[in-house]
Amino acid sequence: WQSRAPGCQFVAQDLANTVWAFAYFLYADRPLFEAISEAAMRKISDFISQNMATTAWALEELGCIHEPLLHALSKEVLLKIDSIDFMPMATLLDRRLWPESHAAMASRLFPLIDDFCARLLQASSLEFWRGGGYQHVVLDFGVGNFGAVGGRYLYSKLGIFVPDEDFLLRASGHVPRIGRMMADTYVADGADFLRQRVVTYAEFEFRSPDLREPLRGSGCHENGRTYASFWIAPVRPPLCPYADRGTCSEFRMLASFCDAIAQADPQGTSSASGRAEISGFVRALVSGPCCVSCVGAFAQFRRLFPVVALSVAAGGMPEPLLP
Repeated sequence: WQSRAPGCQFVAQDLANTVWAFAYFLYADRPLFEAISEAAMRKISDFISQNMATTAWALEELGCIHEPLLHALSKEVLLKIDSIDFMPMATLLDRRLWPESHAAMASRLFPLIDDFCARLLQASSLEFWRGGGYQHVVLDFGVGNFGAVGGRYLYSKLGIFVPDEDFLLRASGHVPRIGRMMADTYVADGADFLRQRVVTYAEFEFRSPDLREPLRGSGCHENGRTYASFWIAPVRPPLCPYADRGTCSEFRMLASFCDAIAQADPQGTSSASGRAEISGFVRALVSGPCCVSCVGAFAQFRRLFPVVALSVAAGGMPEPLLP
């Protein structure tokens, strides 16, 4: 591979952008990525935090692991730990890097998550979400996704824990791939399109004094047309003012659960005291890390139905890379 202009060399941003573009379209060219990885190692000191995160994420998504580059990235993380932005840090924390690198990033990211959760837990009512309070928090913190590791820590602070192993084994048979990128191709008006997919598999049960039989079910939920919900509200992620997170698989799932409960027990859902008598569980496996809007959706569902036990696993946990 080579640049188009004679004598022109790719800089760090070019390398990161190139591998990101291939990952977005799920196209793996191993000789090309081997060359990019070798070039990245030579220029690793030029990589800013976003370059490091993009490159590590894209190569992992495509299964093109280059261990020497992962060692170089691990070292660079430790050298630049005080200057790494939080959102790239969340992405890097999900990658296969040195345990020391993970520990250094967690020591910076987790206190930010503590502050983020404290703002959520201070909310006194659902108006915090419906009236734009959560939107202001998201914009103030400037992080659109805390990643799989950061997200798991965040959920634990909200009282939402990891599902049991038996569920995860069942769920893994329904989710085609754990990772941020899955896609379907389709043709419309003679043009080829690529639709990115996020899949959530869930099992649920809801009970209340007014229900003769519990509501039970299981199945997959995908991102799609926006779900207009009376019960929960999505938010725009930072730096993406036109993103509609009402289309996310997790949001669509939780909104549909709210509607199903309300249809089955309209009296019970009409007041906070009635909703507090609705019990049960939701267990979910999401193919990728939840965005901050979907974190808010789970928090709202928990506020609406405080006795329903929520457990979520979103994305995959990284394996350590031994130095």
